[in-house]
Amino acid sequence: VVSDVGGLGEIVQHETNGLKCYPGNPNSLADNILRLLYEPELANRLAERAYNDLRKQYTWDEIAYQTRDVYADVHDNYESSIPKTDSGLAEVDLQENMSQGIADMGRYA
Repeated sequence: VVSDVGGLGEIVQHETNGLKCYPGNPNSLADNILRLLYEPELANRLAERAYNDLRKQYTWDEIAYQTRDVYADVHDNYESSIPKTDSGLAEVDLQENMSQGIADMGRYA
């Protein structure tokens, strides 16, 4: 049983691999806990599904693949944001702008 906020609220799918309660609502938390106590079949099904999800989605290999994908997306977005020209002027303009920005920073130090 988790509150439907933050990291655990994003991982747990209500009635699939856990139960979610309303944030800041102790009655919602108590109701979900009591439900698991009175419905052991549900508790076992949710526990088994949560364990399987954990073993599949949160291995070090899977975390490494997801991290790599995030960095690849950032790189691709950066690459696509740079104007492409045949003469390479965009690269020169970028370098000049960066140099000017550094010089401007020194002016205010």
